[in-house]
Formats: sequence, structure tokens, C-alpha cells
Amino acid sequence: MTLFQKTRILRSILRARWFGKRIPVACHFSITNRCPWKCQYCGFPFKDKQELSTAQALKVIDELADMGTQRMHLTGGEPALREDLGIIVERAKSRNIFVTMATTGFHFDKITDQLKDIDLFFLSFDGPPEIHEAQRGKGSYKVLRDAIEVLKKLNKPFWTTTVLTTRNIPHIDFILETARENRFLANFHLLYYTGTDEKISGAFHLNQVEDSLKTVNRQYN
Repeated sequence: MTLFQKTRILRSILRARWFGKRIPVACHFSITNRCPWKCQYCGFPFKDKQELSTAQALKVIDELADMGTQRMHLTGGEPALREDLGIIVERAKSRNIFVTMATTGFHFDKITDQLKDIDLFFLSFDGPPEIHEAQRGKGSYKVLRDAIEVLKKLNKPFWTTTVLTTRNIPHIDFILETARENRFLANFHLLYYTGTDEKISGAFHLNQVEDSLKTVNRQYN
């Protein structure tokens, strides 16, 4: 993010405080519930697969921009599955919005032209190949590594996001070493789920996850 972009965001925040307004300076925009993977801690495979049309998505972007949005984080599902991803990004950029995207890196080699205007990528990274694929699905690790190479060739900045589970906590050093070798930042998130027997309609998170994934406090020490 450039100094100019940071200044614009700060100005929007200050304006909201000065005038007592609620402004969606930064927002998450889930553009699809479709995903090629079935991550063991994710509830998206059980969500409604309906999504906004291109026209509807562009209208949302315009409305958010009019309200003062400065940063838009595209999420899913897997945003790269949207055939109109480039159109969505182009509209956001035309409204001077800083665009980031959470992704597994799915078929990046086939959509490089749609990635060029995205400012920052967050790639899902669960650990060594056997751990990553155990939690996400066969072939997912190669997809991740191929995406990293695509982004390096495009000279696009990216970070990784790791959901910590009992399986991958012992491999944090592997993740950090990979980050050092490829010069990216690594984020780590705690595993969370509702912890109830009640299924919440449309929820992102599962109500329960497998015992083999659940962590206890001492594992974070």
C-alpha cells in the first residue's frame, strides 16, 4: 500500500470521527461460495451456492465507494472461480479502492490477466505438502506453489494465511522458512468453530470440527 493510499484511508477515518459518521472504510466482499476444495475446518461447502450477477456485484462496489470505502477484500469460496473477476477488480480500482483477495491460488496460471490490478493477495497455506493436502484436498499444495511462482513473476505482493490446527502447529518452522525463502509475510489464525450442536444457517464456520484438528491452549506456548 502506497503512502498516498494510506493517507486516503486515514483521511476517511478521521472524517468519519469528526462528523460522527459510520463509514465502511474497509470491507470484506464475498463474491462466491464456490470452492474447488473441501477444507476440514470450513463450512463453505454447506452454504448456498447462489451468488451475485456481474451487474449486482458492480452495483455493490459503486454503492460502497459512494459511502467512502477505501479497501475491499475479495473473499469466497474461491474468488478466482468468478469468470468476471477481472471486471469486478477493474470497477473497484476505477473507484480508487485498494483491492486485496483471499485465495487458494486456484488456476492462477490461467487467469494472470485478471490478477494484474489486485494490490495484495492472501494465499491459504496449511504447512508441508502432506499436511496441506490432508486438510484441503489432493493437489492443493501444488496449486499453492504454482500460484506463488505466478505472483512472483507478476511482481505482485502476497502474504500467506495459516489456520492453526493440531496437525500443522508442529510445522510452523516449515511455514516460516518457506516465507523467508520466497520473501512473503506469514499470518497465523486460531482455529475457531461455534462449538455447539446447533447448525447456524449460512454460517462460515462449522459448529464442530474433527477432534484431530482441535487444539488446546498449551499447544500455542
